[in-house]
Amino acid sequence: PVFPFNFELSSSNLGKGAWFASIGETEALAIRSLAGEVRQIYFDVQGSQFFEKLEAVKGDKTPVTVADYLVQMKVAIFLSQNYPEDGLVGEEEVNLETARELLRGDQTLLEKYSHLIDDYSRIQEWIQQRKEKAGSFDRYWLLDPLDGTKEFLNYRPGSADPAQGAGFAFHLARIVRDPQD
Repeated sequence: PVFPFNFELSSSNLGKGAWFASIGETEALAIRSLAGEVRQIYFDVQGSQFFEKLEAVKGDKTPVTVADYLVQMKVAIFLSQNYPEDGLVGEEEVNLETARELLRGDQTLLEKYSHLIDDYSRIQEWIQQRKEKAGSFDRYWLLDPLDGTKEFLNYRPGSADPAQGAGFAFHLARIVRDPQD
């Protein structure tokens, strides 16, 4: 099936005091591998026969899916292991109980991804430190695990219209504070 997925690594000025960070070849390979794992999460969630049960509503009345949570957890775990001194600003506030409940909606997904909940629960101190020290890191990552949740919910792999669903994406950017600031 056609699946809209783009991944780009670049360096550019974000204005006074911050830049998208250039990364080395080894880092690029690791992040490309992470992006492939994110893509697999999207495929697995979209392919679930229980897809409609894998959605919740956040406090602001917008939808959140198990894919949002799984990707946020996957990336946070990756960053805590590979960039432990960096900050992280993620769109989703992962509620572990909601994530568990959503995963219970599909036994196959539960078996494949429940380890992420366990691993994520082990880095809660790292996550909390990132929240408390937000804005004080020289390098930090911005994450939107699933930009376009509504479009994701409406997309169906193998649909007659391959452009359908092209409105969702995974965004991860590394920001570096200008040392001159």
